[in-house]
Amino acid sequence: MTTVETVWVTGSSGFLGREICRGLAKLPGIGRVVGIDLKPPRDIDETEFFRHDLASPFENPPPEAKIIVHLAFRLDRSPGDGMAGANLQAGRQLLQWCARRPPRHLVWMSSATVYGSGDDGSGDDCRPPFSEDCPLCGEQFSYAKEKVQLERELASFQTAHPEVSVTVLRPSSILGTGTSNPLFLHLGRPLVLLPADACELQLTHVSDLVEIVRRIVHRRIVGIFNVGAEGTFPPAVLTRLLGQRCLTVPGWVFRLGNDLAWHLRLNFLQPVETGALNLLRHPWSVDSSRVQRVTKFTFGFTSRQCAIAFAKHKRTVTRKRNQAGGRISRWLRAGKKQRGESR
Repeated sequence: MTTVETVWVTGSSGFLGREICRGLAKLPGIGRVVGIDLKPPRDIDETEFFRHDLASPFENPPPEAKIIVHLAFRLDRSPGDGMAGANLQAGRQLLQWCARRPPRHLVWMSSATVYGSGDDGSGDDCRPPFSEDCPLCGEQFSYAKEKVQLERELASFQTAHPEVSVTVLRPSSILGTGTSNPLFLHLGRPLVLLPADACELQLTHVSDLVEIVRRIVHRRIVGIFNVGAEGTFPPAVLTRLLGQRCLTVPGWVFRLGNDLAWHLRLNFLQPVETGALNLLRHPWSVDSSRVQRVTKFTFGFTSRQCAIAFAKHKRTVTRKRNQAGGRISRWLRAGKKQRGESR
């Protein structure tokens, strides 16, 4: 990259978007980072914010960019909330814009859930860890299904517009400060239910994913790449590291309870869609050797180190919150005592 470029980052106010905006703003050759979202990001001075709902066409578009990093995707949802249509529409609107004003490079954040889980019937030739050549089988729950659908539409766009360099990233579960993944919010609850047949999880630290995006943008690397740290980590151990209690139940009990809570919209009991439980109950991981070889990148965190760092941060936040609550309580008691003495 030799010229000063403008980059769009969709979904810039989310957990991952904020980190990628910071990382790209420090990249040589990047002159402007324009974050596109419904609400402004927190604590990112390097980003120009443009308020827009990607599910709607651009009427007054932001400064044109030759590099677009598409992250926008809503995770917080409940049955029948219409978010499936919104996520698909957002991706389609962006592709329509790119067809009218082709960027030089489009980086598309997908997910390793597009491969499905180890029980999807894809055959013995495609078992975890999945390679990029495995078929897209993520049909068990809406998040993965939408990611698969958008990847297929992206492939059609790429065929029609070969002048656009396209990169697709398929990360495993992303952890870091401020993660909003419903699965990990579930694992941080005071009492966590887990299936007895739970399998270990492959994680990706957000800082590693940001560095991979930086290298891909800087060197204009194209292709499809899995992103997942070395090794896996037991969800029950992560729950204990977070200081929570874990109750193990038979898999069918866990699934039935989640079915009821999900369809009754009892998100305070279970925020995870039933189909997503396949990520806990069946082996699920990806082979990241291609992205390491092409980008010459070495992961800074293993899955175990991701989990430990995440738990340490969450415990620190909880401790500071409790300390602040204690100070407020003491202040209120002291004020009440003074008012009583003045009478």
